[in-house]
Amino acid sequence: MSANCNRIAALEPDELVRKASLGKSASALILGALSDWFKGAQVTEDSLQSGSASVYMIAAASKLQCAAEAVSEMHRMLQRVPLSEDACRWLEDLDFDRLYTKGTTDGAIPSHDGQWGRLATLLRAGDVTLVTGAVLADLNHITDLVDSAAEAGSIAQNLRAQSALQDFAVFSQMVAFVNQVEPLDDYWRKGAKMISVSGASA
Repeated sequence: MSANCNRIAALEPDELVRKASLGKSASALILGALSDWFKGAQVTEDSLQSGSASVYMIAAASKLQCAAEAVSEMHRMLQRVPLSEDACRWLEDLDFDRLYTKGTTDGAIPSHDGQWGRLATLLRAGDVTLVTGAVLADLNHITDLVDSAAEAGSIAQNLRAQSALQDFAVFSQMVAFVNQVEPLDDYWRKGAKMISVSGASA
């Protein structure tokens, strides 16, 4: 999660450092898992030894599990520091339609109404732990799917895992995009005047 997410929650300085480190670790592990998975998928498509594909998929599952552990710790940290009333109101008032247009137009996020709607619903509730909780649930679910695909070696299982991974990649990218918005910035509230504001661009 981004530094902005850190600032919106009243974490202690040492917790901010720890949380930032966990976020970087989780991101690197997720990227590594995606790379391993698609290497395994390529091996399968090339009709090479199935054992090689399984090795890649097992490595992907291991990295996803480690990422889940990092996100779980971040989740627990955020649970200890409820957001202020101002922060909750700001999240409720965010102009998600305008943010989505900005993100897709700039190429910062892919166009996916379903995943964006899911993220907007979670954030409007005024509780950022709902987002980390969703990321954690996704990671655990995908780890199970990847494990099953590695064991079964079936096309159907591979496709299920790949679809879940692709949806998760989109959702994670959207979470990162929203986390770049300056906390409590009135520019992104619904009905805000469309004027040039320093740092308003996400």
